[in-house]
Amino acid sequence: MFDGMAEESAIEVHGPNRLIADIINGVIGDVGEGGRQVTVLVDPEPEHWQGVRDRTIVAVLSEPTEADVLRAIRRGADAVIDAQSVISELPRAVAIVRAGGVVLAPTHGRLVVDALRREANEPQISLTRRETDIVQSIILGDSVKQTALRLGIAQKTVENLQRRMFRKLDVRNRAQAVARVHELGLLEIDLTQPEVKSPVHCGGVNP
Repeated sequence: MFDGMAEESAIEVHGPNRLIADIINGVIGDVGEGGRQVTVLVDPEPEHWQGVRDRTIVAVLSEPTEADVLRAIRRGADAVIDAQSVISELPRAVAIVRAGGVVLAPTHGRLVVDALRREANEPQISLTRRETDIVQSIILGDSVKQTALRLGIAQKTVENLQRRMFRKLDVRNRAQAVARVHELGLLEIDLTQPEVKSPVHCGGVNP
């Protein structure tokens, strides 16, 4: 659920963390006229990113890991702020991104550079739509037979597609395939949840 300001306001605050959102609303104050419309996402879930529309994004993260920061940048954040620094850093960050700039701490910039260098040295991997369907079925806990029934194809076809996908991902089994897909960012998968939820497409899927 979004917590925020009026839909057409210059600054919107969205996200599940109401306490931080209220603090941010107080910190931002009156931003004046002109500049880009900004959405501040507080500890955003995947659905929050999808609802941003075409606004400039500032991500505020309560306990940002390197993976969290890099994920926010990949998803379109023009600034990433640690929630502990929101009072001192957010007004400046909002002013800069409204003017078309980007705000990244030196350590965050290094994360981006390192990620780009790794990706430049790695072969590009993508999943076909059918391979994506199979990975999603695996995540839901389906067996090969259940996957075949879910997709309306022969069990032998599922096995052949899986073998091809395993070679592509350089893995040996279904569990490793899910972990590798998560690592590559080909699907948005929450591996920490005790109950499996339907994954959200994140990119890297070919027809």
